Amino acid sequence: ADVNAALIAQGWEMAMFPSTQDIATIGGFVAGGSAGIGSIANGALREKGNIIQLKALSLEADPQEHVFDAEEALQIHHAWGLNGVISGFLLPKRESSARFSRKVCDLSIRRRAAGGARRDRFHGNPAA
Repeated sequence: ADVNAALIAQGWEMAMFPSTQDIATIGGFVAGGSAGIGSIANGALREKGNIIQLKALSLEADPQEHVFDAEEALQIHHAWGLNGVISGFLLPKRESSARFSRKVCDLSIRRRAAGGARRDRFHGNPAA
């Protein structure tokens, strides 16, 4: 929730985030998650473009940080930390859906004011 709250304040949001974002961590989502809010539009977390980069520390006495770009990140993603400790990652962002919703609402209000089609009826039932 903290990541999205910071992004939304700037008009952005994560392209995909856990439905449990109020209690989940973003690290836990990347380490063990597979889908979330945004998956219908963007596919599963493991699909191309959903993890841009991932950094992980090796499980050695003297841990080494390794950087995995794009599809290489799938070696670490969804492994629950069994093959390394995720130390950082880059995920895509998109324009905030709250911002988009306001634009759609504004457009709907303008259409009604101009005598446009009503959008508040169920389109499958002509009697509605």
